[in-house]
Amino acid sequence: MLIGDTKPLSEQRHPFFGPNEDDWNLDLELGSPDYGKPGVGIVAAAISVWSALNGNATLGDAARAFKMPAEAVAQCVEWHPWMYFVGDENTPLDQLVIEHEGE
Repeated sequence: MLIGDTKPLSEQRHPFFGPNEDDWNLDLELGSPDYGKPGVGIVAAAISVWSALNGNATLGDAARAFKMPAEAVAQCVEWHPWMYFVGDENTPLDQLVIEHEGE
């Protein structure tokens, strides 16, 4: 069952990411806490490719593979135009399956 409105973090950027979605945020002040953090778009593209190649990958699988919080992976899936979650309202966040449009 596809979760209709799964937007756990879309209101606020996860602290794992820098403010610029499509770069490494190296143009920020050197002392900035966001300096060098990846943008959500960079990580979302990587998760998209990885999950497509790894079949029934879950948010938890991706979190372990990319060494990042499952909540940040969820934000990547939300952000990416071709990824979405599969599960129901009782499925724990880390067990939601990552799917892609066109599969």
